[in-house]
Amino acid sequence: MPRQKLNENMPLIITIVVTVLIIAVGIGLLSLSSTDQLSSEEKEKILVRDDSQKAGKTDSDITLVEFSDFECPACATYYPELARVKETYSDRIQFVFRHYPLRSIHPLAQTAAEAAESAGAQQKFWEYHNILFEKQNEWSILNENEAQQKFITYAEEVGVEDLELFTFDIENDTYTAKVNADFDDAEKLNVQGTPTVFINGKRAANPTYDQISATLDELLTE
Repeated sequence: MPRQKLNENMPLIITIVVTVLIIAVGIGLLSLSSTDQLSSEEKEKILVRDDSQKAGKTDSDITLVEFSDFECPACATYYPELARVKETYSDRIQFVFRHYPLRSIHPLAQTAAEAAESAGAQQKFWEYHNILFEKQNEWSILNENEAQQKFITYAEEVGVEDLELFTFDIENDTYTAKVNADFDDAEKLNVQGTPTVFINGKRAANPTYDQISATLDELLTE
């Protein structure tokens, strides 16, 4: 573009750039404000539902909530860190797992979450949770039908007793609504990605063992 023409269009270009920035900032502030408008009681209710998967000291004053996606590579990377936290603090802290399957980029995440819930209905949620992360590279490359068969194999491996019921559940969307409800709660809380960890309602900056244990140790001494 000739220099004169560029100079003539510069005010328009600046106006467009500024407008885009204002819109972007506005969207960011709007999403943040939607979370800020939640009362502590509302936020607590959204973070932990009656039917949420829980472990550890379930009557503890300290609760760690993880929103996660079984097909998410970052979640698999952080899985050993959070497993170590769970092992260290299981007698003092309540742990809650919530589903946030990023379906647009992880096509098997929803089915994996529903399979975990089916295993959970037979008291094997955490064992199934573990095997999904530990074998993520194995099942995440499969198509939907192949993955369902693999999920049935995993159910048998972790000791789910009624495999017929488990199979019925994942083939008939028994736990679709429950996983979708978790997803909706994550959206209300402005969860931006996985894994996202909340400790007593406050978002953890970095879900590593060192970061989380430092926060938990501080809370435990209060």
